[in-house]
Amino acid sequence: MEFLAIGVIAGVLSGLFGIGGGVVIVPGLVLIAGMKPETATGRDAMNARELASKHLLLNLDLQKAQVSMLEALLDGRIPSR
Repeated sequence: MEFLAIGVIAGVLSGLFGIGGGVVIVPGLVLIAGMKPETATGRDAMNARELASKHLLLNLDLQKAQVSMLEALLDGRIPSR
């Protein structure tokens, strides 16, 4: 139940203020769920990777992704600043 509460609070604050959910999720997992900071950070990073991967595949399937931009990023032609 505490995970659901953390997720709802993170979602509401992200929607209202435009902040990243990890700003709320990681401290919530540490303070409320009693996780170690390393575990909470790892879970948040894993969640972000999973979500980004699914959206990339969805956008490629819908032909909305800019494949040339993706190729340029993967090739290193665009600096990662």
